[in-house]
Formats: sequence, C-alpha cells, structure tokens
Amino acid sequence: MAYREREELFTGGNMRETGLSNRRMDGSTSSSTSLYMKEYDHLKSSHSLIDQQIEMAEITKENLQSQSKNLRFFQQKMNTISQKFPMINNLVQKIKLKKRKDSLILAVVISLCIIIMLLYIF
Repeated sequence: MAYREREELFTGGNMRETGLSNRRMDGSTSSSTSLYMKEYDHLKSSHSLIDQQIEMAEITKENLQSQSKNLRFFQQKMNTISQKFPMINNLVQKIKLKKRKDSLILAVVISLCIIIMLLYIF
C-alpha cells in the first residue's frame, strides 16, 4: 500500500482518479526506478543550488572581512595622522561636536513636530 502511494506521489497524483493506469504506451508496467531517478535528479539539482548559495555566502563573507580590515587600517592611519598633527585632531573634534549639535537640534525639531501633530489630532 505504501509503495503504491509513494509511486502516486512521484507521478503527481492519484492514478485511479485521473483514469491513468500503471501501464506505458507499449503495455509494460512503468518502472519505479525511473521515478526514483527523477527524484534523484531533483535532489541533485537542489544540492547543486544549495552549494552555489553557500559558495556565494563564503565569497560575501570574505569580501566583508576584507572591507573590515581595510576600514580598520584606514582608521589607524587617521588616528596616527591626527596624533601627529594636533591641529588636524582639533579640527576633527570640532567637526564631531558640530555633528552632535546638529543631531540634537534635528531630534528636538522632529520631537516638537510630532508633539504638535499629536496635539492637533487629539
């Protein structure tokens, strides 16, 4: 019984309901090996697709690690330069302070707009 159900699953449906028989055009019984071979081919293609995805993920990981290494190197160089030239370090600190100030002002403006909008709605 389970063997017949497995064959029906491989062929894509219940053969009795569709009116199909187990016989080929030439009258011989269809071998289950061809169905198993089809299933094997499907599994093999799935494995190759998964292998391709894993390979792409590994390449992406290597690229991200390389970028991370480059960014760390750049950051070390910038720190070295800023330590050698105090004037540049002072300029970088002023830029950071200005950036924080701008972020704070923007946050306050957005908060006020949201509060006004909520007061207007209710």
